[in-house]
Amino acid sequence: MAMPPQNKQQGQALLVLLLMISVTASIWLTSLYDEHEVNLLRQQNSMIVLQTAKTALKGVLIEKNSSATTRPGLPCPDFNNDGNYAPPIDTNGNNCKTYRGWFPWRRVRLDDIRDASNERLWYVVDPAFQIEAPNGLNPDVVPTLTLDNKPVVAILIAPGAPLTGQQRTVNDSQADANVSHYLDTRNAMYDASLPITTLSFYNGDGNDVLIGISKEEYFAAIWPKVAMTTRDILLRFYADPNPAITTEGNYFPSASALTAINCGISDTQLTGRLCASVLQAAVLQNNKQQWWLDDEWAKHIYYAVAADCVNGQNCDGSGSYLTLNTKTQQAVVLGFWGAPLSNGNNICNTATGNQVSLRLTQDICGYFDSVENTNADAVYQNMKIDAHNNDRFMSFTP
Repeated sequence: MAMPPQNKQQGQALLVLLLMISVTASIWLTSLYDEHEVNLLRQQNSMIVLQTAKTALKGVLIEKNSSATTRPGLPCPDFNNDGNYAPPIDTNGNNCKTYRGWFPWRRVRLDDIRDASNERLWYVVDPAFQIEAPNGLNPDVVPTLTLDNKPVVAILIAPGAPLTGQQRTVNDSQADANVSHYLDTRNAMYDASLPITTLSFYNGDGNDVLIGISKEEYFAAIWPKVAMTTRDILLRFYADPNPAITTEGNYFPSASALTAINCGISDTQLTGRLCASVLQAAVLQNNKQQWWLDDEWAKHIYYAVAADCVNGQNCDGSGSYLTLNTKTQQAVVLGFWGAPLSNGNNICNTATGNQVSLRLTQDICGYFDSVENTNADAVYQNMKIDAHNNDRFMSFTP
């Protein structure tokens, strides 16, 4: 039986309506997909920019600071949005004027670096790790700044496009007064002009994209500077062990045992720690290296000296020397131990167990992570930094 014309029209109208709904849904879903893809691409591009800024920031850790010393440290945030770090504009004495401000792109020798939304980066620094901080900036310091609940020493932030209620102008200055117009929700909280107990930041709040610098990354970056400064100090000691009297040099100090953090020099001790008091005169011959004493680096550096190069010897190359990788006839080897590895990750010569507990007993296996660097011979080895090794060494000879 043929369908009545009225029912036929109603059926066609229903098909048209369903088709319209389907097309509308497809357009809506496509727009959502496109928006998601665009946002994802922006985040990826912003992360590339953040990585560039992070590399540049680590590069200035070993440069001169405002007081013309060579102390390594992180610059304070840019308080007034001029792209620079310039005390006293960005500082209050030994404190930063704010610990959360714009990224000082001029200080790190970058162009006016911006995120994928053409916004200038923001930057947060842990109060204890900024370059003007009081004495004692060494591996004993624990950061209070966190990113996604993990401790870091600094954070770089791409603020993204303004969200609803955020108003920005090219003339914005005074970081603390403008933070809520750039950073979102929890990242805009706190009075960052004061070194409070904890500053916490998070990815996923609004459209902020963040990247951190860990404590391990920080000290790995400054190790070359610390090592070269230590070498300079030891070479000055070698040339003139006691500047106050006329004496012939050409020898290095003996070591202080790992168990004797506060020195206790023995002429027969060839491996262990450095003794700051023995090296003080050599340090003070270059006042730009006073930070090495003030930050107590002597107790954080492993020191091995050739038997032919300590007091009473002439270091003429004829006796017993040290080796680092393929470099033989080395007078001194300096070592920097990383953070304790988790149980089972270190491959030590004798001891087993967690490096945290071994370090408390001053066992060398609590500090270094390979058989070669813990077997008490005169050969040391720089190895690939990975989950089983985070030790760094350098060597030199006069």
